[in-house]
Amino acid sequence: MIPAWLSRLFGKPEPPPPSTFGGAGATDSWEPESFPPASRVPLGLRQNNPGNLRPLPSGQLWRGQVSVANGFVVFITADEGIRAMALNLRNYQRKHNIETLVAIVRRYAPAADNNNEVAYVNSLANQTDWSPLQRLNLQDRHTLATLVRAMIRHEQGVQPFPPEVIQAAVDNALIAQ
Repeated sequence: MIPAWLSRLFGKPEPPPPSTFGGAGATDSWEPESFPPASRVPLGLRQNNPGNLRPLPSGQLWRGQVSVANGFVVFITADEGIRAMALNLRNYQRKHNIETLVAIVRRYAPAADNNNEVAYVNSLANQTDWSPLQRLNLQDRHTLATLVRAMIRHEQGVQPFPPEVIQAAVDNALIAQ
């Protein structure tokens, strides 16, 4: 079943008011991207998991996790999925001192999982106008939101969320302990 928020994308949604969302290269308005037919909606979006997060190795559940399907977490809402993604990225820096696009991708989407790390890093660098080796502050709400937005587009092939949705989820992740 396709979540209600996703089915609204097939109509002509009204874009939210302009914002100051994003970092370098970001625009100040949001337009919905063209979206595939319902039968071809990416798995991560169908499972409210736009970051394609896998279950935690400890067996703990992410907040909002309702199950696991096809090896990936299923979240009750996309907001919870985006929050978990942002929290995961924030913790890379807090716990492992990971602070560049290269280091983030090596951890998030390693070649050992059949990911093309070079293509992933280049995709993020092109979307954000950041250098692959530029030090990023993932405790900064705008930096983290820009990264999350770019990673969703890379993971799903489309980034259907308005800036306000991503920013709210990122803000929730940044206040989490």
